[in-house]
Amino acid sequence: MTTLLPSVVYKIFMIGGPIMAIITTLKGVFNDVRYPIAQAAKDGWLPKGILKENRFGAPFLIYTYTLIVVLLPIIFDMSIVTITNIFQVITFFMNVTVVYAISRLPQKYPDAWSKNKFHLKKGGIRIETSIWQPSEEEKND
Repeated sequence: MTTLLPSVVYKIFMIGGPIMAIITTLKGVFNDVRYPIAQAAKDGWLPKGILKENRFGAPFLIYTYTLIVVLLPIIFDMSIVTITNIFQVITFFMNVTVVYAISRLPQKYPDAWSKNKFHLKKGGIRIETSIWQPSEEEKND
């Protein structure tokens, strides 16, 4: 390869290529994480201060937090298995939060719940939400 590229360009390619691959892969994480965290802050689960936006309308505190979380495994030279396990744990707790919120819908919005055409009785929603969580966990395996 050094015969095709000058030495400096070869070194930039060999170092920059993997870094760009990691960055483009993790770029998708930012938007996947932004909206659930922002909505959790709007709903009162997280401090509203993290919704502060920069001049472009991006919630920079959420992005900064996500960047730190994404860079830590790279900085500490963790294996891909460890990184995957960390994100599965994070996803599990996010799913628990969603399932818990769904299970509380009948209490928070009783009128809308009784008029819902996909209506389940309170016992039915409790059974359904207790079944959902293991199936979400199985998807990550």
